Amino acid sequence: MLGKNKRFRTEVLKYWTVTDLSESNQSWQRPTRYTYQYNSNGDLIEQIISEWRNGSQQWRNELRFNLTYIATGQVETTTIYSWSISQGDWVPTFFEEFKYNDEDLLTAQFGFSWSVSQQEWVDDSRLLITYDDEGNPIVRSSEVYIQSNNNWREIYRTENEYNDRENLIEEVIYRVNNQDTFEMYSHEEFSYNDADRVIEQVSSLYDSFSDEWVPNFLNAFEYDDNENPVREIIHFQFEEGEWTAVFANNYEYNNDVLMRDVWSPGEFYLTDLPFDQVVNKLLVSNTEDLFFQPGLLLERETYYYSELQPSSTGDLQKIGFSVYPVPASDAVYFDWEEVAERMDVIIFDMSGKVLQRATLSRHEALSIENLRPGTYIYQLSFGEKSLRGKLSIH
Repeated sequence: MLGKNKRFRTEVLKYWTVTDLSESNQSWQRPTRYTYQYNSNGDLIEQIISEWRNGSQQWRNELRFNLTYIATGQVETTTIYSWSISQGDWVPTFFEEFKYNDEDLLTAQFGFSWSVSQQEWVDDSRLLITYDDEGNPIVRSSEVYIQSNNNWREIYRTENEYNDRENLIEEVIYRVNNQDTFEMYSHEEFSYNDADRVIEQVSSLYDSFSDEWVPNFLNAFEYDDNENPVREIIHFQFEEGEWTAVFANNYEYNNDVLMRDVWSPGEFYLTDLPFDQVVNKLLVSNTEDLFFQPGLLLERETYYYSELQPSSTGDLQKIGFSVYPVPASDAVYFDWEEVAERMDVIIFDMSGKVLQRATLSRHEALSIENLRPGTYIYQLSFGEKSLRGKLSIH
């Protein structure tokens, strides 16, 4: 348990499994398991992907991700390993390094592949991101490193457009063609409800012969009274101009537990849903056939949680920390035992953008009147010690 106050989240997503439905005997089999380890701040530090082997009746490791973080809580590096059966050990595969600007926004992501012959990391790829004045990513440039001429080559470029509520409404991806010039590749449009939840996503591919966007698929989302996504219906166009519902993803929740009370591993929370659209504790999701064999469940994901077990004692977990009220509205209070007179507080949005900075005394209120209802990240720190958590504002 972290601190003395139950208002502070103490639970984490420990692992989840994916099972497919066997066509031969209509039973669930071929499971995949995603297992997570966290540090004392609740940051994901390791993810292992395993596959179940019917022959040996054991889990066999496939991939491992190890993450490190900078002081403000963003991911600094990710190292990816694959399991070598012949060596009986993990072997390095890929390494990523992340760079941020002064506002803690991700501006560059560098990828390195492992050279077996050189026994070192070599340049592989990079992603460069630019933002508008509100901190929304507007251009993402994907490049690969050409070893033969020691040069970077841009292969994809993504351009985003937002509405006045800072919701993404259009995304266009360009790719380099055989003439080494950019051409339009794919296009996505998003529409939202009054709660800023995505209700429709239309994806199209560019047809260079007709010089038109050809609709590819449509995703429609339904929400419960708590604004949890409960159903995602995937449509294809088998005939021009006619959308046909083909698959549905259904989600079940424990409505007695809010996700703000549960740690989740951010971008490695590998559901089909963005984390900030989940209000209650997600338990099960499944994929349903709506067209070929209507009503047949094809895949099931089951989520398992446990109490957060701190892996170190160097942070602020032992200072009797609490944050209240939960949820907050106009102001929020941070409280701790007498380990320091004052502490620095930073409020981030879910993308990592810094929204507020303050230095507070114990029991001092932090005004949040300028923040819209939603989920945010706070960081409390003094000296080299820090603690982070999620802040819910209604």
